[in-house]
Amino acid sequence: MINADGEDGRSSMVDAELKKSFDYDTGHHRYAGSSVDVVKKYQADAVEAKKHQAKLQHVIDAYASPDWATAAISRQGSLYDSLRTGLYNTRPPQLKMADDKTEAILKRFEKSDNPDDQDKADQIRQRLTEAWRATRERELNSADEAMIHFYAQSVALAKRYNVRNAAVNRANQRLAFFTDILGEAKMAKYTQGIQGLDYKEGLFLQTRPGLVASPQPQPLPPPAVGAL
Repeated sequence: MINADGEDGRSSMVDAELKKSFDYDTGHHRYAGSSVDVVKKYQADAVEAKKHQAKLQHVIDAYASPDWATAAISRQGSLYDSLRTGLYNTRPPQLKMADDKTEAILKRFEKSDNPDDQDKADQIRQRLTEAWRATRERELNSADEAMIHFYAQSVALAKRYNVRNAAVNRANQRLAFFTDILGEAKMAKYTQGIQGLDYKEGLFLQTRPGLVASPQPQPLPPPAVGAL
């Protein structure tokens, strides 16, 4: 039963908002620019992800419906899936290590007849590349941890209540996909403490419903009749 605040409509609005303004599959998180600019854009998107996560948490808290809860938790995982996929796929020529001003200086050094200038340019480029790689790795690890935790939590809750829906299927598919990408050690680490999930090597590879590498985010299902 939908309460007086119109939770069904509100939940559908959250899902529609994500498709319109956030999901990687609908064209978002295509980063471009200098490495510094890309990181700034990504971190701003991460702040937005937290806001969307809170809206989805409201859905979870508002309904006493396992079907809604499993779908909303999976959708929380999709937020960080979109983020990390966008950052992971950021490559040249869209990505530039230096901004235009710095690049002009580096090229001038590289064209110089002075070996010291050439060495200086090499050192600066190396520092920029190392800083980008370290920042990228840190941000990916953070997003991966949140993504895997939410997806796995959705799967565990679905198993507990014997729930099947498209969102849980997606969570299973992405968990299987990222097991291959991240490795068993990280999967075990990121799923620690999830109630009802006794992680063992190959768990998600055995339970995946299909070999879909990048499925579309699924809409939240309608709440069960009499949920509230």
